[in-house]
Amino acid sequence: MADLDSRRDTAQRVRPLDWVVVGAGVAMFAVSFLPWYSISVMLLGSEEIDAWHSGWPAILAVLLSMVASALWLVYRLSGADVPRAALIPLLAALAAAALIVLRWVTGPTVEGLMSAGPVGGLFAGLLIAIVQALAALFTLRPRR
Repeated sequence: MADLDSRRDTAQRVRPLDWVVVGAGVAMFAVSFLPWYSISVMLLGSEEIDAWHSGWPAILAVLLSMVASALWLVYRLSGADVPRAALIPLLAALAAAALIVLRWVTGPTVEGLMSAGPVGGLFAGLLIAIVQALAALFTLRPRR
């Protein structure tokens, strides 16, 4: 009976938006292996670069998102009552989004015989960081 009560307590502590915050970190990890940049040279072919090879802003953005998710999950499952604890994943997700935009803006873009630019993984990572930030923002609202 005590096991059933502890499961109910956990279910009441962890809300659907909490799972969005956590899932965003897992999704960011998966997206980090997709191509973030594509570089092609006429007659020589093309190369795609994932987040782990895109420079420190992309790597730091992925790590921030994953750490925020892990911390948020531990916090929610522990049942600790920390006021405004959602600020941690919110700020981490906002920083991740800003770092991805920084990577996008400072990334290579070349025209002519050689072309380079961002591809799907970068945009998916940016979307995930924004969703994580919004979910964390909405968890700041008091429960009804």
